[in-house]
Amino acid sequence: MEGLQMVAFLALFLVTSTVLAINNDPEFAKRKLDYKRKCAKVLSTPKEDFKKYLRSQYSDDHDSFCFFRCVMIMDGSYDDEAGPIFDKMFGYIGDGMSREEFQTYYGSCWNEGNELHGGRTEPCICWKAYRKHQCLYQKFLDRQMAKGGN
Repeated sequence: MEGLQMVAFLALFLVTSTVLAINNDPEFAKRKLDYKRKCAKVLSTPKEDFKKYLRSQYSDDHDSFCFFRCVMIMDGSYDDEAGPIFDKMFGYIGDGMSREEFQTYYGSCWNEGNELHGGRTEPCICWKAYRKHQCLYQKFLDRQMAKGGN
């Protein structure tokens, strides 16, 4: 996945996770905004980029991947050691699956992002977070399409 597809993924993932979570938690949008503000402060995000991130417009670059990672960590859906947090992701995208079905269908995503990226000599933590969530989201989309978009 390259360029605009990556940007589209980031925006779609955050929008979809927001939509799914809001169905279960009316305070989610408020918390997500707070997470974005805190991440912008911690990462010293330029105002122009932050305005884009508030609209879920992400560039195909390292700073966007790190901002994305920060929001997922603040949300409790990602940890650098564990990867995506199973219970959170199950709650967001489990969509009627049993825990065992979820693990079987999505389990390979926990191994994503270990490849080298951007000329690095070891995997980047921001890239790893992005790749793992990219995998989860693509599998989620594939499953929704197979079910007829419901």
